[in-house]
Amino acid sequence: MSQRYNRPNSRIKEERNKNDSYITPYSMIQQLLDVEVLDKNGTILEPCCSIHRSIPTILIKNGFTNITENIYEETEKSFLDFDETIQYDYIISNTPYGNKNFINFVNKAKKIAKKKVILLYPLNCLNGVERYNKVYNDEEYKLARLYQFIRYPMLEDTIREDGKYKTGMSIYAWYIWEKGYTGKAEINWIDNNKYILNSKDKK
Repeated sequence: MSQRYNRPNSRIKEERNKNDSYITPYSMIQQLLDVEVLDKNGTILEPCCSIHRSIPTILIKNGFTNITENIYEETEKSFLDFDETIQYDYIISNTPYGNKNFINFVNKAKKIAKKKVILLYPLNCLNGVERYNKVYNDEEYKLARLYQFIRYPMLEDTIREDGKYKTGMSIYAWYIWEKGYTGKAEINWIDNNKYILNSKDKK
């Protein structure tokens, strides 16, 4: 990903970049693929892709080929306007903050993804009566898993090739909604400590 749903708390409004676009570090995507089982022959939509193409880049490195991208900075086409008759096996994204509503975005994704919706969000998106009633209380397309990062990533508008990043103030997790899932939601942890920048790393 791509874009950012919840801006880093250390940034004041005047410092935020256009479209609140913050890039998902390569390592956060790779660590997701290391734990979540996906069919490499499946079709994937990244509906809020940044021009840096971080999610598609790591997907391709892992052998995925059927990837469709909507480059948000180039088209500014809202995912909420997508044709729901065109479907994909998976949606994987880190959605933009300024152009989204959590409930509408997730429910739109559920209509388009035939198997799984995989989105990076702050942990506080679990809260709220309206979110529970309209997103989580869904027996057909349930929240199956959370992969929470044990260190707080700071998402910025630049990306490092080594996948490292600073720490921030928001708790992030990969949310996995799975169509036809019948169990209870699982909480899993991703140890991202080795990807946190320290004084020995190049600035």
